[in-house]
Amino acid sequence: MHSIRKLLIREYKKFFQKPFYKMEQPYVGKKADVYNKKGIVALFNNKEGEALKCWSEARILSDRHFDSQCNFCLYRWSTGRISDA
Repeated sequence: MHSIRKLLIREYKKFFQKPFYKMEQPYVGKKADVYNKKGIVALFNNKEGEALKCWSEARILSDRHFDSQCNFCLYRWSTGRISDA
């Protein structure tokens, strides 16, 4: 199975001219969940501003969206930006 996975990833890269990531579109679910997933992928791709914007959108849609709150707070904690709002 591992060799098949490697082969599929290599073919994906050749066909789409970009690396394969597990967390790629399509994003499905409630809008707040979608924004949270987009934020995670953006942070994974070193797009911090986009990630923060997505988590902010998720929190606007649902002020008690646990996953986006956790991801936002963990990001702030890991970067030492705990005092930022």
